[in-house]
Amino acid sequence: MENAGQNWKTPSRAPWRLLLARAVRRLPDTLDFFLKCAEHYEDVVDLTLGPRTYLLNNPEDIRYVLEVNHPNYSKTRRLTSRSGQMLSGKGLLTSSGTTALRQRRVLHPIFARATLSGFSEVMVQCTEQMLARWRPDAELDIAAEMLALSQQIMGKTLFSVDLLGEARDLAAALKARRQYIQHYFGSPFPLPFPGYLPTRPNWEYRRAMRYIDRAISDMIRVRRASPALPQDILSLLLQAQDKEGGLMDDEQIRDEALTIATTGYETIGLALAWTWYLLSQHPEAERQLVAEVRTVLDSRAPAAADVPQLRYPEMVFSEGMRLYPPTWIFVRVAQQADVLPSGFHIPAGTKLYLCPYTTHRNPRYFPEPERFDPERFSESAKQARPRLAYFPFAAGPRVCLGQGFALLEGVLVLTCMAQRVRLELLPGQSIVPVPGQTLSPKQGIRVRVHTRLPEA
Repeated sequence: MENAGQNWKTPSRAPWRLLLARAVRRLPDTLDFFLKCAEHYEDVVDLTLGPRTYLLNNPEDIRYVLEVNHPNYSKTRRLTSRSGQMLSGKGLLTSSGTTALRQRRVLHPIFARATLSGFSEVMVQCTEQMLARWRPDAELDIAAEMLALSQQIMGKTLFSVDLLGEARDLAAALKARRQYIQHYFGSPFPLPFPGYLPTRPNWEYRRAMRYIDRAISDMIRVRRASPALPQDILSLLLQAQDKEGGLMDDEQIRDEALTIATTGYETIGLALAWTWYLLSQHPEAERQLVAEVRTVLDSRAPAAADVPQLRYPEMVFSEGMRLYPPTWIFVRVAQQADVLPSGFHIPAGTKLYLCPYTTHRNPRYFPEPERFDPERFSESAKQARPRLAYFPFAAGPRVCLGQGFALLEGVLVLTCMAQRVRLELLPGQSIVPVPGQTLSPKQGIRVRVHTRLPEA
């Protein structure tokens, strides 16, 4: 695009009143702010109050940043800096450039479809154990239940441990670490030395990290000394090789396992919670879900081989992530000046916000965007719109490696639950999505459980 600069456009600037209102938090929340910007202004909106920041709303611009010219658009310094690596290690999450590409090549076989299918039995077993604990007419927080289920599945598939049983202390330490990281990345002021100031949160974080490091290191040591490895992701990490046949050292394995342990369950659990929230208000979609499950499975439990035939559960799960994408925003930084496909000029150093929450609600690509409609994810509907009008897992070389795992778990859990229960949303609640590190319901989602009778 060497000559494109002669004809480039400049982004429309959000009015100062809107920017100021957001700065002093007079708008209801960040989501409302971004929706207003996407609704009223152009494909690229200048949000600058301090460092230059743009919101991208055009799927072709988003594809260009994530795929076409991805080397020019890096992760933020808060993630890849020394402070970010102190928090999250030197794994794939915080790596960049050639280091990240090399590590992705090493990890990719672990998340291949054939490998993931071996975890489907664990996903189904954990779901059925959860359902066995539920009682008819019980009232529960489906967000808390889905997060606990996803954490249980993560513990079994990653470490072969029961995070609701003998490994409760590890689960508590991982939760403390997760909360600390959310506080760190949510802070408007970057902390140069996270975890070292003499405060109670920092003390709790250091204690949690000592426990986590010791627990993961012990598991790695035991596996190194064992002739027979458990069938889990940690064992696969120990065996993963680069193209020269080199293996990861213990520190790298620990960092990758830690990344999976703290990011690999919350997004899936929240996606399931939001999906059930939507299904509880749309009985026709729920009836169609149950009908397809019964047609494909009759009354038996699902397996990985059934997933390609469970199209409607996948469509339901995708529509849930359209309306409430757990990873609601991606941030990239332009290394060099560039011109987007829409013609907008991007100066070097510009921070770009790519927001699935707003793009997924763009009426140009999703008519009546607030309406829950799983048919938006039929093959014909997907082909009729730009591919990156929907990107809950990002895209391109930095696409989430856990995408296949999330879709497999989402479909299997939805299917198991649809066979056994119907969830009724309790009245009188205000369900408010909170855009933290993930998109979570502010005060949970309360439902009543109804046992579903077998088909006569």
